[in-house]
Amino acid sequence: MDLFLYQVKQAYLSLKQKPGFVLSIVSTMGITLGALLCILTLAYVMLIKPLPYPEQDRLYVTSNEHIDEQGRLMFESFSYPALMALYQQTDVFSKKALVAYSQGVLNSHQNLPMIEATFISPQWFKMTNMPIMLGRAFEATEAIDSFNPVTVISYKTWLTTFSSDPDIIGKSISFNDSNFRIIGVTQKNYIEPQIYSYRRGVSKYRQTELWLPWDFNSAALDVRKIWWQTTNGMLIGKLSIDNYANQAAQIFSTLINELWLEAIVGDERFTGKTQKIALHSFKKVIVGDNKKVVYLLLAGIIGLLIIAFSNIANLMMSRAMTQQRIMTIHAAIGAKRANIFSALLSESLILMCFSMLIALIVSFVGFELIERFFGASLSRSAEMSNNLFTVGISVVILLVLSLLLATVATKTVIQSQLFATLNTGGKGIGSQVSKLFRQLLIICQVTVASVLIFISATLFKESFYSINTSSGLNVSNVMALTLASSTSDVPSAEQAIPVLDEIKEKLSFLPQVHAISHTKSPFESFERWWPGLTTLEDNQKLNVVYRVVDEQYFSLLSQQHILGNVFDKNDVLEQSNVMIVNDMVAKRLEPSGQVLGKKVFFRDDRIFTIIGVVKGVHLPAEKDIGERVYIPRSAVYDLTTREKLSLVIKLKENQQLTRQQVVNTIKEVSSSFSVKSLESLSDTRFQRLFNQYVTTMVTAILTVLSLVLAAIGLYGILSYSSQMRRFEIGTRLAIGAKGKDIVILIIKENLVPLIVGIAVSFIVVWGLYLNFNEYLPVDFVAEIVTLFVMTVCLIGIISFIACYLPLRQYINQPAIHSLKGSE
Repeated sequence: MDLFLYQVKQAYLSLKQKPGFVLSIVSTMGITLGALLCILTLAYVMLIKPLPYPEQDRLYVTSNEHIDEQGRLMFESFSYPALMALYQQTDVFSKKALVAYSQGVLNSHQNLPMIEATFISPQWFKMTNMPIMLGRAFEATEAIDSFNPVTVISYKTWLTTFSSDPDIIGKSISFNDSNFRIIGVTQKNYIEPQIYSYRRGVSKYRQTELWLPWDFNSAALDVRKIWWQTTNGMLIGKLSIDNYANQAAQIFSTLINELWLEAIVGDERFTGKTQKIALHSFKKVIVGDNKKVVYLLLAGIIGLLIIAFSNIANLMMSRAMTQQRIMTIHAAIGAKRANIFSALLSESLILMCFSMLIALIVSFVGFELIERFFGASLSRSAEMSNNLFTVGISVVILLVLSLLLATVATKTVIQSQLFATLNTGGKGIGSQVSKLFRQLLIICQVTVASVLIFISATLFKESFYSINTSSGLNVSNVMALTLASSTSDVPSAEQAIPVLDEIKEKLSFLPQVHAISHTKSPFESFERWWPGLTTLEDNQKLNVVYRVVDEQYFSLLSQQHILGNVFDKNDVLEQSNVMIVNDMVAKRLEPSGQVLGKKVFFRDDRIFTIIGVVKGVHLPAEKDIGERVYIPRSAVYDLTTREKLSLVIKLKENQQLTRQQVVNTIKEVSSSFSVKSLESLSDTRFQRLFNQYVTTMVTAILTVLSLVLAAIGLYGILSYSSQMRRFEIGTRLAIGAKGKDIVILIIKENLVPLIVGIAVSFIVVWGLYLNFNEYLPVDFVAEIVTLFVMTVCLIGIISFIACYLPLRQYINQPAIHSLKGSE
């Protein structure tokens, strides 16, 4: 131990004399290892670390799948009766809770803020281990059908909205037209299970601000009795020990289908349609597609680590060569191979310790950046920190890399060659790394760099294409406004509609407004009426979605008009039974797309005539253009307040519209409504493409880093090889060889490992394609070939430059300089 400590001290003093060498290694490995620790911690938290809920392996989210006549999944959503039927079933779940997510205006607050609310049954608190800081959680007094108007608020809401009021318990708030008494405040450290995003395909996670009893959920009373009217409720449950998920799903499916068949008896619209209940584990739902992102990040950072390690191994080998005479003296006075290894290990340990300190700082910064910029998309990212896992894996990585670097350096100064050097006075003989080892390093560099560059380029291309694919709409200077009721005295539909029309008219008079349409944002989910659209002529059924629009909609958004007419003002005022379809629906109905005059219906007492065809809209982040139809009134019920609460506003060039301006305009008309949201459609598009923007950025950086590190690594290896052969190069030049002959010689000698590296990378890429080709487009093979050829060309150019540059110092000078350097 004393000898090793002495060697560590000597290694430290020696490294102090080489600050450039130390800086190169510490900075390269520090940044690379920091990124590795960050991604490993993310992978641990998302894929391995248990969820912070009791018996988390038995917690499941149920989903209600609606199946068509051909057995295909149409959509997933519970009807209210189906949800309650499952909740009342007692044999499958030992514990269960209802949950529904909503938004609303906090009417009792002077700023009328929008609040994220979650309606739950009391079991939610124990099932998700929700800690309470003040007051209490829901109890039997808040059970289903108790209608006790109380609420538990989140710590963040208590802190920001209620200014940390210590006397908050017992105070009342007004939310969504009802008054609730605050009975509890959650702890700051409560981690809400992010199951909200499961069915909705959203990339952003939400944080509940108000927890409200289930009885007050937003499902209308009539909807609570209709089996084919969907709602946003879900059921979570803890499986009984004797029940497996598949068995539980079968029990639920049998129950729901029996009740479903009783509810639709005699209704031909639903003939052949069935329902299925599926169970999804909490972990699967919470992690979602993020698992793919983690694997991608892991693959990328491990590849960069391999390249970085190869580069540093080459630096360590070069340093070992400079220490050759010192090692020779040590060997002469009795040092064994183990002593030399120990001395080199002390150097690598010091370097890796400094690198790891930098890595821990980099990882900490990485945690903060991930939570800040990707916290809304990466589940559980808020749980990342420099924890025991991070420290433990850091120690393991430190020891493994130190041992590997010491082993590589030791092989560079083989003891038998040291004695040969000693006996010859160190002249004419230089310890060299074997040719095979150098070729293996080249193969490794080329393989890893090629695979990384290819994968990065592929993902970059796909995400870049998604970002730049036109939606078919002009959303510049367009804003989406959603209104909400701001008083407990909610006007009836008959009273509200003229008020909302007046609000629209007032807003249209604002100087910055160019046009305005009474409809939802085109980027919001379209409405669905199950069992779908039916043609009157041949009873052909289409599982389409629809949107209620007015006469301004298509022109405001510049959606291309293909055939027929668009709606006029009379169609909207008279609520005419006319319909406009997109070209995808038109082609489904008629291959020629000539569908004008065709009769269709959602419900057979309201038959629509198709009067026009518009170009299909490609919504951001969606792969395909959906089948959508547009109507000037609801196909299900008459025009109501709910359908008039959304407006799309086109602003004039270089104009802006603030929330406060809209609020003031609304107040001039009525105090019954306020602003729920006001968003730029350009911002909405960016949010929907957030993952694509991140992928583009990450893959671009990964490609550049791969190229740079591969170039540095190949240059280092070939520079070392050229240095070891300088006497041979000088001799060849002395007997008449030209510079190009030397370059061709070196390229030929390194061509084999280069080809092998490319061949291995091709095998890896082809293996990836065979395993994931079902997720790729049919014509993707041609794209793979093109991208791989481009990758090979890049690697070939880098390899040529790496071969040529180290030779310039020899071929551009007289041969005597190379011969002198070898004496």
